[in-house]
Amino acid sequence: MKNSKFRKTLKKFINEIDSWSRETRDGVILIITVFFAVLFIILLRIPFFREFVAKELGEPLELVITSLLYIIVSLYIFFWVLFKKIRMLLEKLEETKLDFDDKLNFEGTDGIYKSVNEEMKKRKILTDKVTIDIIGYTLYSVQPKIIEWKKMGLLKNIEINICHLDPSFIENNEQFDKTWSTHLKMYLKSIGIFIKDNELELRNNKVKFNFYPYKHNPGVHGFRLSNGSLFMSFANWDGGIIEQPTNSVFVHLRPNENSQMAFRMRLLFRNWLEKSKSYAFKRRVDGNESEDQMRKA
Repeated sequence: MKNSKFRKTLKKFINEIDSWSRETRDGVILIITVFFAVLFIILLRIPFFREFVAKELGEPLELVITSLLYIIVSLYIFFWVLFKKIRMLLEKLEETKLDFDDKLNFEGTDGIYKSVNEEMKKRKILTDKVTIDIIGYTLYSVQPKIIEWKKMGLLKNIEINICHLDPSFIENNEQFDKTWSTHLKMYLKSIGIFIKDNELELRNNKVKFNFYPYKHNPGVHGFRLSNGSLFMSFANWDGGIIEQPTNSVFVHLRPNENSQMAFRMRLLFRNWLEKSKSYAFKRRVDGNESEDQMRKA
């Protein structure tokens, strides 16, 4: 506990230094340099100071001035390099993180969509293709977000792979709420209507939806973007049945995170994704097709 508090305090302190160094580094060093240079020039205009410098140093005044200016410039360069090194170190610390808590998203399924939206907005140009892999349960949140992405103009050059529970598996498994099957069929139908109603636009914008029904307990669920960003959570039990993941806590890995922990988490998600896509058939629906196709994954 004490170690955790220390890490949090240290990180807060480092973030304060980082913010200060980013915003004020060059300006502060320049102001300090100019201040001492101007102060020295003003003092040299005072006869007493001029005589004092010449007497104490025993050197020609011109040499003294040159030496001091050299020292000032050297100090400026030294502090500039020092702050640059500090900033590089802090950026490295930011990439690796000091605390695992920074990777947790406590806002549930709705909360991670905010982050997903931000990730999608980061595309420099909408011609950059994005692949989104989703491991879901009943897809209760997917259809509204697809409509939202369309309104935001983000539904372009995207392939969305949607893994979901097979309705028949839900109906024959005592570990699920039986209403899930009804809800899942309703959400799949709603998404299908959206795709059909926007068929031409989806085709022109190169948008594809691939559906993968799976028949196993959903130990892992979440989102993976092709830029390396990952949102992953785990199943929870409520007595004898699995909870709907509305309030799940998600692990959020950013694209530039390359720690051993991040590698293992990505490997775990890929493992469950491949299993979810490995069943006999995949139903593919995209803007280039007017009807469902069934083919092996």
